Amino acid sequence: MDKYSEIKHLRKEITRLKNRLSELDEEVEPTSVVCGHDVVLEHLRKLSKQHGLSGLSQLACCDKNHGWYTTNVEPSKIGILLGDSRPVTNFLKLFCHDGVWETLESAYQGEDLQQSDEIVKLLEENQLLSSGKLTSNGFTCYVVLGHLTYNMVKKVDILKQIEISKIVYDATGINYGEPLPYSTEEFLNLVTTHPDYETLIQRQVSTEDLIEYIRQLNVHVN
Repeated sequence: MDKYSEIKHLRKEITRLKNRLSELDEEVEPTSVVCGHDVVLEHLRKLSKQHGLSGLSQLACCDKNHGWYTTNVEPSKIGILLGDSRPVTNFLKLFCHDGVWETLESAYQGEDLQQSDEIVKLLEENQLLSSGKLTSNGFTCYVVLGHLTYNMVKKVDILKQIEISKIVYDATGINYGEPLPYSTEEFLNLVTTHPDYETLIQRQVSTEDLIEYIRQLNVHVN
């Protein structure tokens, strides 16, 4: 076995072991070897242990057009910082108006915006510049609220993902978390004709779950 074949083999085995560990320990979230979560989590664990810290968090990402965005607030301090529920309620009301999120999305995509009530609202709340570009606040809201909503509303349940990934790996050798080179129809046929498909039915994995699974992987969402 040459070097690169061995690396590929080891990566597959690591992913298999992670998935198995997540089945035995519910506190372990399964990740593939292509996911950076493990590296970040291990770093935070070491810092927390070495310095006696609690609730340590850190996110640092860079968007090519909008620059850096970060979050590092300890959960234990959120209640103290906000005081009560009114700041949350008042702030989120802005994004509950029809058309506001679509305007935010268009601004992020760099599209030309036509004057509207939604734009006025976003300008007043410092989410947009008069040029139609997102402010740093607008960019942060787009990233954080969009990701939060996706996780809460659309993301396939992680336990279902584990079961689907087992069949995918058995049929294709593709590790959990990696893009799948199949159309939706090809993927559905691959999974539903697999001998273990009955297991997915028993775990209440629907066709809609399978469609969302491949869609999420193929847009590289963690």
